[in-house]
Amino acid sequence: MRLLKIINKPSKKPTKRIEAKLHSKNSRLRFRASRTGGANASIHPLRGLTLNTKHGLRLSKTFKGLTLGFQGRNSILRGRWNIGKNFNLNLSKSGLSASVKSSFGTYNFKNPNRSSFKFAGIQIRGKKAAGWAFLFAIPNIVGGMIKLIFNILRFFMWVMKPLLFLFGIALRVVLYILGIFLKILFYIFAVFVQVFLIWPLNIIYNLLSIILIDVPIYIINNLAGRELIIENEPSYKKIKANKIKENDDESVSLLMERLEFYDRIGLVSVSLKRRVLYWLLFLLGFIIGLSGIFTLIYSATLSLWGWAFFGFYMYLLGNQMKEPIIRLIRQKQDLELNDLYNIC
Repeated sequence: MRLLKIINKPSKKPTKRIEAKLHSKNSRLRFRASRTGGANASIHPLRGLTLNTKHGLRLSKTFKGLTLGFQGRNSILRGRWNIGKNFNLNLSKSGLSASVKSSFGTYNFKNPNRSSFKFAGIQIRGKKAAGWAFLFAIPNIVGGMIKLIFNILRFFMWVMKPLLFLFGIALRVVLYILGIFLKILFYIFAVFVQVFLIWPLNIIYNLLSIILIDVPIYIINNLAGRELIIENEPSYKKIKANKIKENDDESVSLLMERLEFYDRIGLVSVSLKRRVLYWLLFLLGFIIGLSGIFTLIYSATLSLWGWAFFGFYMYLLGNQMKEPIIRLIRQKQDLELNDLYNIC
């Protein structure tokens, strides 16, 4: 026989209830007497099978905290799982409940009347124990809530990491497909602009340039009996030195064309007076060309096509008036390029 001490050896723990136990060497035969439970005896021949003088026959099986079985005429359904260090999840026939334990007892959140509290060897249960059990469990509740929040955040981060990875892959795929789609749209738009806008405008520009500029120049030169006004001049687009160095076909061909043109007309030194005249002509051409653009836009918005035609003519005329000074500047640049790279 073993009589439990009223005061436990481990410090900071409440005393256990007063009881006496007697059992065989292999613990299959047991006798028990306590202040609250009275006296009873039990035999435990097989695992999961128990015969008790007070409760009768009990047959049960426990797996992962879940116990199923029979005791007398009643069925057994009981589950107990630990959530962390101080919280428990309980299952019974009446449903699920959660509880928190402390060094002085256990508080049941769903059914406070099932709480227990023990102190100085005396254990109380039910409504009287609920308040004291909850009071002493507050530190564990606060600590458990903090730990629960931390675990939820950690789980959230653990779940979000692969989700963010998958989202990044999906985003890259979508952006790649969107990029291809935008490129296709850009090429379609570029072809549309080239075919339906740039080509027609170039054709109209060249036709009007021939009618309004080249034909009058041809008539004036014929009446004068000499090339009073130079016609069929090459393009005076600026040629970059690095293009010549890289032997760019378009740039080299344009430079050779201009050098042959200079050869044909014969280069002469331009006096300061003529340079001033060229710059004044350039300024006047810029003003006329800009006025032509404004006239063209204004008349087009009001559907005044006669004025629009006149504005376009002013634009062409202004460009022609800028040619002498541009030709003079390009001559100097082209000759320097020819001396540097020996094109002709």
